[in-house]
Amino acid sequence: MATTKRANAGRPTIGSSHAGKKSGKPAAKPSRPGRPTSPGRPSGGPRPTGPKSRTSASAGAPKRSARPTGKPAPKKRASSAKPGVRKPAPPPPRRPAPEIRSAPSEASRSAAIDVATAALDKKAVNVQIFDVVGRVDYADFLVLMSGRSSTHVLAIADSIEEAMLKATRRKPTAVEGRQGGNWVVLDFGDLVAHVFQEEARSFYDLDSLWQDARRIPVSAS
Repeated sequence: MATTKRANAGRPTIGSSHAGKKSGKPAAKPSRPGRPTSPGRPSGGPRPTGPKSRTSASAGAPKRSARPTGKPAPKKRASSAKPGVRKPAPPPPRRPAPEIRSAPSEASRSAAIDVATAALDKKAVNVQIFDVVGRVDYADFLVLMSGRSSTHVLAIADSIEEAMLKATRRKPTAVEGRQGGNWVVLDFGDLVAHVFQEEARSFYDLDSLWQDARRIPVSAS
């Protein structure tokens, strides 16, 4: 202790006011006087209750919807036509009524007889010619006949085509049933030839369908 006092004996003592300058640290600022409290509000104690703040009041209020972004869609123009009402379709063009003759031509009658004769030359069975003028609009005569087999039916059909080509230079406009040989139809326009097998002729029974039509007699040559 004595040594310490002697070491410090030559140094002057520094007051408290100059202590901060020598040490490099700023002196502590004097404290400011306290702010006066607002009237009606004690400095201590509980906070007085009053009306709710804006934050709490706005919490229960409905939120505004967000504004739509972008340009608004253009409004559609209302059409003048009433909904659910369609315009009626135009009527289809009228077709001329087919001409139905009251009497067959002599050429058609002669061709029907030629067909029947050609069928008889090939041993066709039960050859019948029906006059259907005024009953249908697609032919004047129907010639029905039968064959004993599919081969016989096709032979009769070939004979009819050859006879018509030789006599009138006419070919059938349509031929159906050649593949099966059960029922062959040859359409010459004003007359139609039907060559059946016996079973097919009995099943379709066209003879009964035209039983009221006038028949033309056929004689074997």
